[in-house]
Amino acid sequence: MKTAFKAIAFPLVLLFFSCISFAQTGASPALYEAQKGELKLQIVGSIHAGRDSFYPLSSDIEHAFEQADVLYLEIAPEHMTAPMIQQAMMQYGVLSTPIPLSKRMNSELYAKLVKELQVSRLPAHQLMFMRDWSVVIQLTVAAIERMGLNSDHGVDQYFAQKADSKGIPVLGLETLDDQFSALSSMDNIGADALYQNYFDELALSEQWLTDVEAAWRNGNSQSLNTLYTEYDARQIDSETMQKLLIDRNINWQKTLSTLKDDKVYMVVVGDMHVHGDTNILQLLKQSGFEITRINKTTSTSNK
Repeated sequence: MKTAFKAIAFPLVLLFFSCISFAQTGASPALYEAQKGELKLQIVGSIHAGRDSFYPLSSDIEHAFEQADVLYLEIAPEHMTAPMIQQAMMQYGVLSTPIPLSKRMNSELYAKLVKELQVSRLPAHQLMFMRDWSVVIQLTVAAIERMGLNSDHGVDQYFAQKADSKGIPVLGLETLDDQFSALSSMDNIGADALYQNYFDELALSEQWLTDVEAAWRNGNSQSLNTLYTEYDARQIDSETMQKLLIDRNINWQKTLSTLKDDKVYMVVVGDMHVHGDTNILQLLKQSGFEITRINKTTSTSNK
């Protein structure tokens, strides 16, 4: 039940992860209930590649899952098989005509990229067939692996496995095509800007991501909103961010708002969709849902 690149590319993948080890065990991320009439949604923000020490999650979250009849993830695991991922990559991530990486960006950036490829053990001669967004994805995955993080310990993966054991349906809020189409929009930024953004975020990642993980573990929604706002302010292309985050949130809100009210739904999506700009909680509230923080919170800044 592994997912492909776990939602979005660097920095939107990596921003959820920290390379610093935490001594405590068992995370207590924010748990929200969204209710409209008889329809109830239990919503948790996911870190897509995590640590074994996250689990078990806090008792209120584990209890909420036990009460759920259906689990919603970004993409249903059955639609993330290896052949499906390969087909999507061929459609969205491969160039019709190969272009050497040296021809795509300025010489200074290319020199930095060569060093990063060596550290990541990625072959430049093979990447000449890939679109720039998919090259950045592979760099990001390699960086995550160097940090000792594992998608098998991601929160969505954790709940997918629990749902499989429990025998409840696991459904998706979008398709693999939807996600790859959003990812491919990163190429609109231009190669120089895309790779520069990768290196800029990589340089900032250690302290900022440490703060993100600490806030997520402790369910500090105010800190998460602040950290994600800082991230947004660093981005140079608002149109791409719109496609990667906000447009998807809007589509998910439409799906969740039309669910039948005869079941209890657990919703687990990337944490930036829960606490970032124009997040899913804000959109549900605008459509008539009452949003309640279930577990202990430092702040509930989703108004």
